[in-house]
Amino acid sequence: MAIPRVINGAFAYEDNGEEILTVVTEEGMVVFRKGRLLLSLYWLVKRVFDTLFSALVLLLLSPLLLLVAILVKLDSRGPVIFRQQRIGQDRRNGNSVRFNGTDRRQVNHKGKPFTICKFRTMRVDSPKYATTPDEDTDPRLTRVGRVLRRTCIDELPQLLNVLNGDMSFVGPRPEMPFIVQTYNSLHCRRLKVKPGLTGLWQLKGSRKVPIHKNLHYDLHYIKKQSPWLDFKIILQTTLFALSRKNL
Repeated sequence: MAIPRVINGAFAYEDNGEEILTVVTEEGMVVFRKGRLLLSLYWLVKRVFDTLFSALVLLLLSPLLLLVAILVKLDSRGPVIFRQQRIGQDRRNGNSVRFNGTDRRQVNHKGKPFTICKFRTMRVDSPKYATTPDEDTDPRLTRVGRVLRRTCIDELPQLLNVLNGDMSFVGPRPEMPFIVQTYNSLHCRRLKVKPGLTGLWQLKGSRKVPIHKNLHYDLHYIKKQSPWLDFKIILQTTLFALSRKNL
């Protein structure tokens, strides 16, 4: 059994190589893991980057966004922006709190719902929560929609989701509610981080395979997440989109 040390009124000890601080409060003992403190700092930096960069990109691409909106409207009837409910991050998976020796981790296994925004690429009479087209020849796609999906331009309105804080530039793709309801405990690990515009699945996986079937990519990202990894994914995603090979 590890012998705790006292640091500024808190007990500190090692658990499998990870330093743990235990602070006694009136409500119980709050346990802080050193690794999580560093991770919290990374999330803070990531949020600042997401806010500033998404605002800058929206400003710079505003002429393109306006042009695309006009083309979508002229190409087929229906709204320019496609809105759909997705499931976001489990925001209650932080430090554990012990009351009378009982570890009560506040976990929302189904995440927080939010409304995702995309340029409409399918005909207005297409089912809203059907499976996503995985072929350029899908009859649900409009003429402009095929080009938008091939170049990933249809995803650009999600910069508003990033600016709003529901999404990040990099992270697991957000799933539809009826799919998340089927998640097991392993799948729920995807909800530990904020969903993203892009991620390892978009670069390495197959779009013909459902997102939750490519779970290993998301788990690898969650384990290895860092500013450098985020930068590499954003850079590779840009090159991937320009190659016009995502469909």
